[in-house]
Amino acid sequence: MVRFRRRLVILPAALLLPLAAATPASASRTSVVPRHAASAPRRLAAAPTYTLGVDNASPPGHNFEYTDFFPNGLTAHTGDTIDFTWNQGSVDGFHTVTLFKTTNPQNAYPLVIPEAGGDEAGPQLNPAVFAPSTNAQACGTTAAAACAYDGTADLSSGAVPTGLPQQNHFIVQLNVPASATPYNYACLIHPRMHGTITITAGQADSAAKVAANAAAQLAASTTAALAAETAANTTTATMNADGSSTWSATASTAPASQPVEVLEMLPANIPVKPGDSVHWTTNTQGGNEIHTVTFPDAATVANPGPVNATNPVPTVCENGALADTPAPFTGPPPNFGCAAPAENGWTPGPQGSTSIPTGTTVGSSGIITNPAAPAPANLPNNFTFTFPKNGSFSFMCHIHAHMFGTVFTQGYRSVASDGGIFTHGNTDFLGSQGGKPLNAPIVGAAATPDQQGYYEVASDGGIFTFGDAVFQGSMGGKHLNKPIVGMGVTPDGGGYYEVASDGGIFTFGDATFLGSMGGNHLNKPVVGMAVTPTGLGYYEVASDGGIF
Repeated sequence: MVRFRRRLVILPAALLLPLAAATPASASRTSVVPRHAASAPRRLAAAPTYTLGVDNASPPGHNFEYTDFFPNGLTAHTGDTIDFTWNQGSVDGFHTVTLFKTTNPQNAYPLVIPEAGGDEAGPQLNPAVFAPSTNAQACGTTAAAACAYDGTADLSSGAVPTGLPQQNHFIVQLNVPASATPYNYACLIHPRMHGTITITAGQADSAAKVAANAAAQLAASTTAALAAETAANTTTATMNADGSSTWSATASTAPASQPVEVLEMLPANIPVKPGDSVHWTTNTQGGNEIHTVTFPDAATVANPGPVNATNPVPTVCENGALADTPAPFTGPPPNFGCAAPAENGWTPGPQGSTSIPTGTTVGSSGIITNPAAPAPANLPNNFTFTFPKNGSFSFMCHIHAHMFGTVFTQGYRSVASDGGIFTHGNTDFLGSQGGKPLNAPIVGAAATPDQQGYYEVASDGGIFTFGDAVFQGSMGGKHLNKPIVGMGVTPDGGGYYEVASDGGIFTFGDATFLGSMGGNHLNKPVVGMAVTPTGLGYYEVASDGGIF
């Protein structure tokens, strides 16, 4: 089974849905402008009185997005200040803080609108959702530059990813009168994420009460999310007329009763046989989240931000009356290397193949969701892929970088010292060195990430490739202090390591040297190695069981 490099999953969500700043309605496109980059603050304010969390940290080993504010109800005084703080423990969160005027409902902000410039037929993501409001572009990042909310106009932070440390505060002073009717605020991306502020002339909430309310919300949502995760973490099979099976799986789930999304592929690892299909359904709360099931191209694995074969929200350069072009991503926001500001497109349909025969086959479900405002109503909530051959096939959600998994056929191979290969279960024989002359015996083997190729390594460092394994060089014919005893392949299949019995490491292709036991005292010789799933480390093991 293969997992993606971690560098894929920690890219800022801002590359998927870059921030944008509001422009006049007559403009053809909206530029991406950080809300703190405009003119000097309009006013000074006292230090924040309250801190309200935006989203929350997941339990270890889970990927939850809490579509809630902590707490989501507050009683305060006129003139009090609120520091809305995005919780960076939510790795895939992406939210706005939007305080409404009393006459402006949340559904005034559709997620997708027609292409504003008129130079393409396709729609785009709504800049009014993702950009800070005009009255919030020069304030909100510090207590001394708090935004003033007076209830006469909507006040919005714009969309901010939870993992962006330099922009995770939106500070607001409540310049509104006491009222029996609460003032409403929400996230424009997640319609079930909302809260109320009651302005009173009497007793306001204490810091202890605010903390207790937030803790109670978190506990209830976490309990519900864990139960929903457990219920979805299974798969069932339906037999087809041709003898193959269709397996059911879940691309994100959520409890019905609590505002939290389980941003996980469930189960993450799905065993199949050649010819089987997997049918994914998303159980996300209605309109709260969008997802994809994507078998990506190499560019997506390296960086899910740029335009490529499977991105449903591509970032492109606005070129006036000419067709938009992919953003080169050679510079920072707002232009991302474009001559003019970048924009976010909307291509929600399926892309590529629905049959995945190899680990490099590109296919995407397109956007799947449970429709409700603000998500468009014509989107499906399910998609099916077929797997005609043996192998291991990695997939991901192109919206949430930490949602991924593997479909695989079960089996393994063993290798003999003469180079003979033996297959077991659902694996394919792709050739071997068995029966061929060898300068030195075979001491190890390693499969490619999709299991549709493999390497053999000899004690003199010679490398032999089969199937989709690519030769990247070897130590064969070169001086070695000690013989080679094993090898490991990088998670993307673009390189490999050889390890010697003295702990020396040799790298080829995109394999990175990260240190070795070569030249150090060993109680016993090294006999093998293993590469971590992220590709950012490796282990050496000695014959006495010592680990380095």
